[in-house]
Amino acid sequence: MVAYHMNRAPKQKETSTTPYEEWFGKRPPIEHLRAFSCDVYILFPDLHRKKFVPKARKVVFVGYASNYNIFRVYKPRSIEWTK
Repeated sequence: MVAYHMNRAPKQKETSTTPYEEWFGKRPPIEHLRAFSCDVYILFPDLHRKKFVPKARKVVFVGYASNYNIFRVYKPRSIEWTK
């Protein structure tokens, strides 16, 4: 996870290019990046939701899984870690 973030951050103060930019020739996608321990919401699909069940559940972001578009989260109420 640290290498993932370092490859998307500028490597020196003098230059604003990142290792990702030098390798791929384009700016890295960063819109999916989140601050560690921020609140995120897991959305329950309509298919699995009953009438009076909440649409989402509040959890805490703790990192990324090996696939960058999957978040690792902590569910404080159930004291459970999940992806």
